[in-house]
Amino acid sequence: MGEPQVTVESVPGGGFRALSPRGAALFMDAAQEEGGAPGWQPVELLMAALAGCMAMDVQRILERSRAEPTAGRIAVRATERSDELPGRPILGFELTHNWETQGGTEAVKRAIRLAAERYCTVQLTVQRGPRVSHRIQAIPGPPPG
Repeated sequence: MGEPQVTVESVPGGGFRALSPRGAALFMDAAQEEGGAPGWQPVELLMAALAGCMAMDVQRILERSRAEPTAGRIAVRATERSDELPGRPILGFELTHNWETQGGTEAVKRAIRLAAERYCTVQLTVQRGPRVSHRIQAIPGPPPG
């Protein structure tokens, strides 16, 4: 049994729909056209995954340490891109954390450090630069005409 699989499929009229293993869906497109449905861009999803993973882990750590988090917000931005490499990959991210908690600054710092170093799968994956492989399955389309 392998890891859960996310699928992305084209949508009639343009764009793509991503489906989670549990059936959650979201819409993606390459560029928002005026009057069109606003979709996520893939890089935005990567950034949301990083901030979301950190937020869930930091909140869980604060709750377990009885720091009583009542609100949390993480903003993430790309800090550097390579203009020399194909695709202009992002070379750095900056996360800005805002947490309302009874535990104080030290509890928040500890929770962020633990999440970043031990628990947040997305951050640990991005930092390590995983291998990516491709399997190709070409399916013949309907005959023309």
